[in-house]
Amino acid sequence: MNHRPQHLILSDAVHLIASRGQRGKFLYPIFFFLLNLLVCAAFERRLRLDSTGTTFGYFFVLEFGIYCAFLLAQYQRLIFPVLEKSTVFPTSFLTTLVFCMWSDVRRPMAVAFLVTNILLLGVVYHSSTIMMLLTVAIYNLLFISVEASFVSFALMVRRSRNPEVILLICFVSLLLAAFVTAEIFGGGPVVSFLPITSWAAQGIIAARSDNLGGVLLSILLLSGAATLIAIAASTLQKRTWKI
Repeated sequence: MNHRPQHLILSDAVHLIASRGQRGKFLYPIFFFLLNLLVCAAFERRLRLDSTGTTFGYFFVLEFGIYCAFLLAQYQRLIFPVLEKSTVFPTSFLTTLVFCMWSDVRRPMAVAFLVTNILLLGVVYHSSTIMMLLTVAIYNLLFISVEASFVSFALMVRRSRNPEVILLICFVSLLLAAFVTAEIFGGGPVVSFLPITSWAAQGIIAARSDNLGGVLLSILLLSGAATLIAIAASTLQKRTWKI
């Protein structure tokens, strides 16, 4: 008898809960799609002329800041309650990680987010198919890295007394730290050296300059970041549970 993986069963549960009683199930994603399309259109010309990766850095920080805000609401409303009710079932950290990430990326809001950004990159680099494919690949790795970072941290704090509050405080603190640092250093150096987003920005600029080494470095950094973050979170979580 075939058994479905547990992370798929949990993901279906989240999807079912999210779809109950929501008349505007697709209304909000469509509205977000149109709104984000306007934001992407506002950045299109600047991204086309960006030669240092600074504009890409601003764009990625803005976009993923919005995306993580939606993730925060998703975890407070659905993910944490489902994880709490499923603690009676033995699950590994990898299973829980896959469940959370799959639950996130299958949401209509996440699909709208991905489609609008990929459309923007396709428009900016439509003149070269290879460049467009490399850019989209780097962006997808950036998305996976940010997703893995958020989920790993959320899973680390979910055993605490108020995980929702901790996530909210950390998110607001990161935003304030970014604004304060930008005010002190003038903005440019901040987005140029932020981990993950700056690696993707520099990889895209390297692709446009036919710098294969820079593209490979960006891909390795983004892939390595997601892997190392997941491993570190798994190790810290196991130690916390033992204590």
